[in-house]
Amino acid sequence: MKSKLTIWTLSIFIVAFVTTATNTAKMTLTTDGPVDFGDVLMGSFVDRTLNIRNDGSADLVGTIHELFTPFVLVGDGGAFTVKPGATYALTVRCAPTSVGTFRSTLEIVDTNDPNAPNKTITLLCNGIGPEITILPGEAVNFGEVAVGSSGDRDFIIRNDGTENLKGTVNAPSTPFSLTRGEGAFDISPGRTHTITVRCTPANRGVFRGTVEIRGINDADEPNKTIMLNCVGIGPEITLSPSDAGLGSGPHLTLDFGAIAVGQARDISFEIRNDGERPLQGTINAPTPNPPFSLVSGGGNFTLNPGATQSVIVRCQLSTQGGFAGTITITNINDADEPTKTITLVCGGAIPDIDVSPLSIDFGSRPQGTSSSRRILIKNTGSAPLRLIHASIRFNPATFRLILPQECRRFPCIVMPGQTVEFEVQATPRANQVGVVPGTLRIMSNDPDERIVDVPLQVTAIPQTSSADLTAVINSLEIRQTKTALEFKVAGVGIAEMHVALYDLRGRKITEVSSESGQLRLEMLNHWGKPLTNGVYLYVVTYRGADGSVLRDRIKKLVLLR
Repeated sequence: MKSKLTIWTLSIFIVAFVTTATNTAKMTLTTDGPVDFGDVLMGSFVDRTLNIRNDGSADLVGTIHELFTPFVLVGDGGAFTVKPGATYALTVRCAPTSVGTFRSTLEIVDTNDPNAPNKTITLLCNGIGPEITILPGEAVNFGEVAVGSSGDRDFIIRNDGTENLKGTVNAPSTPFSLTRGEGAFDISPGRTHTITVRCTPANRGVFRGTVEIRGINDADEPNKTIMLNCVGIGPEITLSPSDAGLGSGPHLTLDFGAIAVGQARDISFEIRNDGERPLQGTINAPTPNPPFSLVSGGGNFTLNPGATQSVIVRCQLSTQGGFAGTITITNINDADEPTKTITLVCGGAIPDIDVSPLSIDFGSRPQGTSSSRRILIKNTGSAPLRLIHASIRFNPATFRLILPQECRRFPCIVMPGQTVEFEVQATPRANQVGVVPGTLRIMSNDPDERIVDVPLQVTAIPQTSSADLTAVINSLEIRQTKTALEFKVAGVGIAEMHVALYDLRGRKITEVSSESGQLRLEMLNHWGKPLTNGVYLYVVTYRGADGSVLRDRIKKLVLLR
């Protein structure tokens, strides 16, 4: 009896052992690595597929760890299950954004294969392509440059990559310019391209600008901005007691007040050099002479930085009346103020303002459109007219005052007999219909007309409506050429049309706008390469002259060349 029990126990153990041994998952990989992607151009990618096969009799389960840049799993990662006899295709991608050799590992862990619970596969990838480097840095500092002269500085574009580096260097705005290296460049690996930037300040002050490098075929740096800094130094003339600053002047007014016939009165003013270089110029005799004359300080002068010179002017009346005159300072080596003008007023001289026209009717204007009219201000008096201020007092959003060059800021001086021309612009807004009133107010030192109000009005009429634009959308035509897509709509009242092109993942590829009913969209990607054939999405947006905006729904576009 004992021997039979022993035999049964041994049989059960053997069956259980055989059953357990056969009901097991077994992971087999197409390769144990390393997986070499070879050379991959920046901005592109290469895929490699690794098969996980289950040669066991039970389901194979496990987990795939996430990868580090530039490697990425294409499709699902994480946990996986493979049926007996089945294969799981695992695709790995290398998409480098810089030049260099990259090494990482693909880890398959926590599998139920008792002989291979974990697997580690080495990944190798060599990123190639152009690589831009700016030397000595991305900022150019000129330091101090004398006004009227120039200073040059260089920076270098070096290609640290493995392919030719291409792009375009755009010229900066004044006072900066390029004397070498402007335009398109094509730099071989390891070679350089020198850019020479010049600063030529026309006046004193701190100047900042940029050199823009655009269209670079370096995938992670398609654009570069080089910062420019320059300090213009030189002489700086200032008159006291009150210098009106830049412009045609007058820059200072000396009022002698009322003087009896046969008497004289002296007034002084100072010239000061607020710059960093010696100031030179010539103080000319006043006109008319008499009654005005220079007592001291006339003729040529040279002032070191911080120094001053006093000038004494005299008014002596031989007849009763009011007189106005000027003193000019010429040949000044201050680049932005080569001439200064001092106004002289003596006796009973008074200004007299004359405004023409005294009212303006702009007539009927469609909403959103503009019309302009002139306003002439003349000094018909014998003393300088001081324009204290001019502004739109009512409906300033509809009416706009445009100041002339000689009166860019207030107060503004108008000499006897002189005329200045202002401009008023009317632009009815989208919510305005009918007569829209306004007022231009002019304030001056005319003793009997210190405030002059000029009535304004414009009649606003409706512009193209949103309903008109809706009809326009239905007339959209698209024509495909070898290199571009041409969009065209029929109708009126379109202030702007905008087209944006997307891929099927919703990523914007390109966009373009036009202030008309037609535009051309070049079929190029972000790197300036032709788009591949396939299906794309586009959205068209319209803006009417009244400011209304309509957006067409997303539509598909099949691109075939």
